[in-house]
Amino acid sequence: MTGPAQNGPTHNEFSGHAREVFQFQNLVGPLNVFNAPAARATPRRPRFFFKRAASESGPVHRRIGLWGPAASGKTCFLTALNVAAAQASPPWAMAGTTDSSREFLTRATATMVGSRSFPGGTSTGTYLYDWLLTGELPGRRLLRRTGVRSEFSLTIMDAAGENFVSASPRSEMWPYLASCDGLVYFFDPLSPCAASDHTVLWTLDRLEAMCRHNPGTGDRRLPHKLAVCIAKADKPEIMAAARRHGLVKFVVDPTGRPLPAVHPDDAERFFDLLCDSMANGSGELIRHAIRRYFRPERVRYFATSSIGFYQDSTPDDLYNVVRDGTSARLRGPIRPFNVLEPILWLQAPK
Repeated sequence: MTGPAQNGPTHNEFSGHAREVFQFQNLVGPLNVFNAPAARATPRRPRFFFKRAASESGPVHRRIGLWGPAASGKTCFLTALNVAAAQASPPWAMAGTTDSSREFLTRATATMVGSRSFPGGTSTGTYLYDWLLTGELPGRRLLRRTGVRSEFSLTIMDAAGENFVSASPRSEMWPYLASCDGLVYFFDPLSPCAASDHTVLWTLDRLEAMCRHNPGTGDRRLPHKLAVCIAKADKPEIMAAARRHGLVKFVVDPTGRPLPAVHPDDAERFFDLLCDSMANGSGELIRHAIRRYFRPERVRYFATSSIGFYQDSTPDDLYNVVRDGTSARLRGPIRPFNVLEPILWLQAPK
């Protein structure tokens, strides 16, 4: 039985590399993990050429749950979100609003960026993190307005993948998921867990039972928005599948180098093709569960990577991970793609 939600991992769940943060700020820009406000405060009035997106009473608040099997990359996604925000154009500022959230952000980012190691996964329990994001959303060019300034706060739940298999019906994880505005589902077709992922139906059936009296469900589907992330899209096997089906486009990164990508308009088709390729009909089961429990207009697909591609080699050697005995480490700096985008889509008005 899962215990009550905790504020964050203990110190020994991550390598202690906070002192290295300053060494990589020039690499990814300001990470805004040290001087965050202790509580959600009323934001400063934006400069005159921005149109305000949040209410004058304070930033919009969204509750988001991460959902996926063990080792599907949920904790890496949370870590990479900080870097993706700093690397966005224009950049977003991301700051923890509780001590435990700031500690997680500092330690996990230092581990992944400073030491080029993977942060430890969520081994047990359920953790809640509170962050404030401030940035600019695309907007119409009208007079001198170049965009829409947006500020929103997030509470994000990260639970061990095993919880979605063994959590008691009385676990605090379930009411939190039921109350979320949006969910991020991590679809990892290469994971051994995905080969028999009947837990998708079990998880969604549990949520549906909690939400069925919600007047917003109507047709008994869940009221949540769902971002389906094709996890670890940087892996050679995933990119090779995209190439076989003609779904790879090349985009130019900030350094001017062309890198492969799956266009957002093709991500749902790519998801379907990967489901078709999975053994034992598990892909069809996952696809059926998503379409059974969520309204199609409230689902969007993303090909996501928390680490990006290795950029100091040839075009056929882009994998940013190297094996070191039984462990893995990063070859180069991380450049996440489609990590910030699902969060921005989920926080948008319903």
